Amino acid sequence: KTYLATGHAVVIGLQSTGESGMQIALEELAESLRKSDGEKIDFDDVALPCLVSTCSSIMMNFVRNHFPIALPPPEAPKIPAIPPNGFPSEAERAEHQRLSLLADRIAQMPPPAPIPELVQRRAEILESICRLNLPPNPLLDDII
Repeated sequence: KTYLATGHAVVIGLQSTGESGMQIALEELAESLRKSDGEKIDFDDVALPCLVSTCSSIMMNFVRNHFPIALPPPEAPKIPAIPPNGFPSEAERAEHQRLSLLADRIAQMPPPAPIPELVQRRAEILESICRLNLPPNPLLDDII
């Protein structure tokens, strides 16, 4: 606070070892190598054909998690808490019940279906990330 008060800026740098990105990449590889009976292969048992690019894994994971392929699900209404002394009127009790039933129906709805065009676009983005041939971590450290 002292530095800010005297007109200085405070910069906080966040660093990453890439360990979580590497973990995700290995889990994705193990998932893609499922055994014929559907049992997941433990990634500790997987012999990697090459070094894993954490940058590529992070980019692909970002696209998978933040590039929507379906409409968002309907949002459940906010249900006010039941007053400690009960509802002051029948109308307020009925509204509370209506909102509760609506929230239950929304919670039981299946997730929205994927939109084929968005699925295709996301797949194209993921393929383009693969074509970047980003270097694995040890080589990337040398480049930087």
